[in-house]
Amino acid sequence: MRRSLSLLAFALVSCGTTSTQPKPKPKPAESYLTRFADAMRFMPAGMQSHWFSDHRKLVAPLAAAFLRVQCARNFQAPRGNGVGAYEGVTIEDHVAAPIPAARRAELGELRPSIMGAETRWRSGTPGGGVNGWETWGAIVDERFVVTATSEALLRQALARNGRPGFGKLEPLPEVDPSTIDLVLRDLAGTKPVDAPVPPNVQGVSAVAALLPRPVRVQIWARDARELEAIQGLFQPLPFQPLRDASEATRRAQPADLRFLELEPSPGVDQPLGQAEFHLAMFFGRCVRG
Repeated sequence: MRRSLSLLAFALVSCGTTSTQPKPKPKPAESYLTRFADAMRFMPAGMQSHWFSDHRKLVAPLAAAFLRVQCARNFQAPRGNGVGAYEGVTIEDHVAAPIPAARRAELGELRPSIMGAETRWRSGTPGGGVNGWETWGAIVDERFVVTATSEALLRQALARNGRPGFGKLEPLPEVDPSTIDLVLRDLAGTKPVDAPVPPNVQGVSAVAALLPRPVRVQIWARDARELEAIQGLFQPLPFQPLRDASEATRRAQPADLRFLELEPSPGVDQPLGQAEFHLAMFFGRCVRG
């Protein structure tokens, strides 16, 4: 596990102390997602998994000065060590902050512009490896950094026709306003990937939210058997069940949704970073290390 963590280069950080202020009431996920509305316009149709991140209030090294949206499909097992290939698009919304020059340089070599956007390309490494697949990137309106796993997907993203839907996951559950990551995976009916850590567990569709203080992972699924299968991505370590949903929580969710909340297991260091790694597998990425 430690080696896999280093392969993905997820930073580990402690979660801080629990706030004594009254806990905000849950809000519909659709309301929570309004902050990502501009970024979602870049999301091509037909994606199987969606990951929304808002780390702007965290401290380094997990902090980010931008909103991030990822969408992907067709996850594959790695050829060697590292992360398997997939088809997908990532959007960074820097809102009012300037895009750092270093971030622009990371996108690679200049290519002819696409739809008026500054376009760059970065080659992959043999066999893929960690983040080793080629990427196409663009700077849009000096606000968005859009990267894709192919030129064709980048062109689809830059058309800004995104009207994302979440298939069998709708209607979505209510989420805690302090959520920093929300992952929606609609993988029901897909064939599980043959990988050491099978991220497409029985082709399950589910929703997961990460809360930072205290660290909690909340999972929703429409079938108890599917919920039990998907929670295996977080167990036996570093997370364990905290409790079943309270009666009030059940009433607040769509009637057919099953709910589970996980907390860090005793003795687990830096659980927020650990949770980020496991969310990557929940999203669908295949890891071998």
